[in-house]
Amino acid sequence: MVLPTFPLKSFLFGTLALTSLCIGLIGVIFPGLPSTEFILLAVWSADRSSPMMHSWLLEQPYVGTMMRNWKVGKMPRKAKVITSITMTVSAYFIFGVIKHLPSAIILVSIMATILVWLWRRPE
Repeated sequence: MVLPTFPLKSFLFGTLALTSLCIGLIGVIFPGLPSTEFILLAVWSADRSSPMMHSWLLEQPYVGTMMRNWKVGKMPRKAKVITSITMTVSAYFIFGVIKHLPSAIILVSIMATILVWLWRRPE
């Protein structure tokens, strides 16, 4: 016999959606804090918790546009440029702050790999 866990699952995904949305919106204001990843997580978890919350998020101008583009595999050039600039500044910051050179090289290599993947996405 399978016990119903839907209310708990829905509550946890809903909490994750709201928390991720708040962090994502804070990330829009403060540089260095990622916004796109948290907003993607918010929409994904809202889809699993509440169809009403998911629909509401997709209707929002900022989030909805980003999600519609993401679902069809597109990323606007402006977003790619902003992401590239932010990652470049972060790479300089990493080399200036992290004293362990191999760790800094690994982090910047991961960022460079992500940028290559990002620029290969359609616009």
